[in-house]
Order: sequence, then structure tokens, then C-alpha cells
Amino acid sequence: MKTKPVDFNSWVKKCYGDEKVFFYYHRQIQFTDQLTWLKDEQNNIVVDFVGKFENIDNDFEYIRKKLNLNEGLPHLNKTQKLCYQDQYNQETVAIIAKAFEADINFFNYTF
Repeated sequence: MKTKPVDFNSWVKKCYGDEKVFFYYHRQIQFTDQLTWLKDEQNNIVVDFVGKFENIDNDFEYIRKKLNLNEGLPHLNKTQKLCYQDQYNQETVAIIAKAFEADINFFNYTF
């Protein structure tokens, strides 16, 4: 497949904006909100705990104790931490806020 490099904000518009570009948005399942994965056919949440990446150490510890596991959580492929808010402009913030409104509300996220 031939690549078509674009900057981040252009990519957001091509994948989540009103005029999606098939080249970037050809596998819709990749762009599904997180709540979809947590619900059954009747739209009920089917899990009793959702760990968050921003609390990964504490949330993993909770799961480890609940399941009586001894294994730790290794930190592999560590990269320089970037502030995700710096990657968006006002237009793409609005696009993502609309596309993921249910997730943002359910998980109490803000930009």
C-alpha cells in the first residue's frame, strides 16, 4: 500500500471529521469509541472495573490483587512523554470531542 503521510491534525480530520477519506478511514473498527468494547447487545456495561492508562500502576495493582497474581507489569518500549493536548488544534479538539463524546463523559475526561 502506498503511504500518504499527513500531519496529526490533518489525520484527525481525515479519520474523524465530516468528510472522511477512505485511505485513512478504511477500517472503521479501529476508530470505535471505547464504550463499544465494554457493552453487550443490550447496551449494558458488562465489566465491573475499567483501568485507566493514566492510573496504570494503581489499577494494575488492584487487578493483580483481585486475581491473586504475582506478576508485575513491565514497562517496555518507554518513550519520551508528550502532552497529548499539544498535538491538537481547536478544530481537531472539537472533532474528537464530538466523535468520543460518550467516552469523554463516561470516563470523566477533559481536554
